[in-house]
Amino acid sequence: MRKCILSFLCVLTSTLSHAQINHIWITHPKNKSDSVAISWYSREKGDSTVFYGTDKNNLTEKSDKNSEPKNLHHVEIPLDKKDCTYYYYVKTGTQQTPVYSFKSYPSSAGELCVAFVGNIGYTRFDKFNPLENLKKFSDPHLIVSCGDNIPSLHLTRNNSAPVPLDDITAFLQLIEKAPAVFRSTIFMPILGNHDKEFRGRFKKRPNLPTCVYDIDSTAYCKFFVLPEKEWCWTLNIPQFDLQLVALDLCHLSDVGTGHQACHMFHLGSEQFRWYEKIMANSKSKYLLTLYNSGNRNTRKIFSGIWRPNLEKGSACICGFGYFMECAKMRDNGFTYLNTSLSEGGPLFDKYNSIYSKQISGYVLATFNKNKTPMFDLRSTEKNESLLKTEIKARE
Repeated sequence: MRKCILSFLCVLTSTLSHAQINHIWITHPKNKSDSVAISWYSREKGDSTVFYGTDKNNLTEKSDKNSEPKNLHHVEIPLDKKDCTYYYYVKTGTQQTPVYSFKSYPSSAGELCVAFVGNIGYTRFDKFNPLENLKKFSDPHLIVSCGDNIPSLHLTRNNSAPVPLDDITAFLQLIEKAPAVFRSTIFMPILGNHDKEFRGRFKKRPNLPTCVYDIDSTAYCKFFVLPEKEWCWTLNIPQFDLQLVALDLCHLSDVGTGHQACHMFHLGSEQFRWYEKIMANSKSKYLLTLYNSGNRNTRKIFSGIWRPNLEKGSACICGFGYFMECAKMRDNGFTYLNTSLSEGGPLFDKYNSIYSKQISGYVLATFNKNKTPMFDLRSTEKNESLLKTEIKARE
C-alpha cells in the first residue's frame, strides 16, 4: 500500500509540475531563419532553460543565466539543420514540460510551406478549431499572422478603464486557443489595431492626448521575440530565396487622432524610410509584404506613395477584413491577398478581385524549385482549395 501511495504521489507531483507550464510558442528572433526563440510562461518564477536537439535522446542544454527569476521566458537556440525534426523541452525550477517537437525548414531540394492567417482574435473556436485544422490539413513549416491576433488587451468591447500597457493576459489566451499548434510550429505575428487596444474605442474619435491604442505595442513586444524593431520586421529564408516584410499599418484614417493605431506612415516617416530601403536593396527572388490595413486603402494613402514600393515585391497579404480574397490589379496584374480565419465581413476590392468570399480560410504559399511557387487560398473547415495563383518572381 505504501508503495502504491508513493507511486501515486510521484505521478501527481510530475503532473502538477508539467501543468505549471502550459503556454509555449516559437518565433524567429532575428531576420535570418537560422535560429528560433523558444518562449514560455511559468506559473512560478524561476530560471529559463531549454533542452533541444535533433536526437531526442541526446539534447543540448541552453539557459538564460543572466536574468532574475521570472514568469515570462525566452531562450534562443540555433536552427541550423534542414530536413529534420527538432525536439525540445523547457524547464523553470521544478517545472518541466514533456518533450515536444517542431519541423526544421527543408533544404532547397524540398518544399517550403508557409501559411498566412488573419483575425485570430475575432475567430470563433466553438464550431471547429481553425488553427488545429490548418495544422492537420497543411502542416506548414511556418504560420504567419496578418494582425489582430487578440480581440484587445483589455478583453472587453466597452470604454472600461485601461489595462497596464505591458499586460500580456490576452496573448496568453491566444496561446490557449491552440496550444499544440503554437508549441509545434514556428509562428510569426504582425500587428493589427486590436493587438495594442488597451482601452475600449470611443463612439467619436477623441482628441489627443486621450488615446485608445498603445502604438509602441508594449505587451506585444514583451510577449513575442521578433526581428528588427519587432513592431515591423523582415525575415529571410535564403534556401528558397524568400523574404517576408511585416509593416505596422492599420486603421489608416485614424492617424492624428486619439484612435490612431499604428506608427506613422507618411513620406519621410521612420516606417516609410525603413520599408523603402528594404525594397530598394533586397535581392530576394520572392518578397511578400504583410500588413493589417485594407489593400485598397494602403495603395491609396497619401496619394498612392506606398504603391510603387509595395509592387516592387511579389505580392501583398493583409488580414484586414473577415473574408478571403485574391485581387489582381487591372493595370499590371500585381497580386493583393486578404486572409481571415473569421468570416462574415463586407468585401472591399470588387473592382480588382478575381476571388472574394466570406469564408474562414488561410493562404498557403508553397515554394519548390521543381514547381511553380503557388498561393493556395484554402478553407479551414472543409480543407477545400478555393483558388490557386502563381507567386511571381521579382523582376
